[in-house]
Order: sequence, then C-alpha cells, then structure tokens
Amino acid sequence: MKIKGVSVITTKEFIKEKFGMDGYEKWENSLSEETAKLIKGNILASVWYPLKNGMVEPTKVMCDLFYDGEYAGAEKIGIYSADKSLHGVYRFFVRIASPNTLLKRATQIFKSFYDPSEIELVKISKDNYIMKFSEFDPPSPYTDYRILGWVRKALEICGAKNINVAIRKHAEIKSDFSELVITWD
Repeated sequence: MKIKGVSVITTKEFIKEKFGMDGYEKWENSLSEETAKLIKGNILASVWYPLKNGMVEPTKVMCDLFYDGEYAGAEKIGIYSADKSLHGVYRFFVRIASPNTLLKRATQIFKSFYDPSEIELVKISKDNYIMKFSEFDPPSPYTDYRILGWVRKALEICGAKNINVAIRKHAEIKSDFSELVITWD
C-alpha cells in the first residue's frame, strides 16, 4: 500500500515543530535503515511512498520515543495534519461545509492519500456515523489513530461540538477493516 508524500512531509514537520531539531535527529536516527533512507530523501508531496516506511514506522518510532509508546502521538499528528490541510488547500470548502458534508468528503479525501483503500461511511443518525476503512497494508493502530485525530480536528474546524471519535475495531489483516464511531452535537 502507498501513501502520498504530503503525509510523510507532515510527519517530519510535526516532529521538528514539536520536539525541535534535537528530537528530530533522535527520531531520524532511530528509524530502520530503509525508512531512514526514505525520510532523508527528497520527499515530494504528490508522489506515492510505501505506507510502512512512509507513515507506520515513522509514527511508531515517534510514539515510542516521545509518548511512552502510547498512540496519543499518532492522534496528535492526525490533528496537526487536519489543521494544516483544512486551513490551507481546503479552507474554503470547510467554511461552508456542515460536519455531515465534511465526513462524506473525507472518505474521498482519504482515498486520494491512501492507495489502495476502501473507506465506507455509514450514517446511524443525524450526528452519528461509523467510518470503516480496509485494504491498509500493513494494517496498524498508528494509521487508525492518525485518521481518528484528523476526523476529530476536521469536525472541530467545521463547528461541531461535543465531538467523540473512538476506535471500535482495529484491522488485523489487510482484508479486515478498522472502524471509527463518530458522534457530535
């Protein structure tokens, strides 16, 4: 599976901003040889990179180093990513979008960042959805938490209140699915 370079760039920017150059160097030096080679290379925003080396391992290493192995770091990168993208390229859309519309569009946005991927949004009620995503190879809670953070921040930017985004299920294999439960007022 592949991920767009902009997500790799976002990870690098987040770590530099949050932990400074010393933290960044510590993180970069903790990556596997293959992943470090990718990270140190010239990352282009629109080019596809392997999910494992471009996002899963870099996020896991960051969580291990700076978040005591907790997934909170992955969620924070998701929040950071939504904040950057939805105040950047997509800012005009977000200003006029309802949370419901944003979630529907998010499934399309995610497909343009993760290839291949299957993302399904199931409406339970007006402000209650389930988002299922599969075909992520390798499946990883780090990916799930990044998506969770992105969704939470995107809904906040759209004006939703009392947002709750929770992971109900993590995919174990590529053909399985991860599932988020999303509610707000």
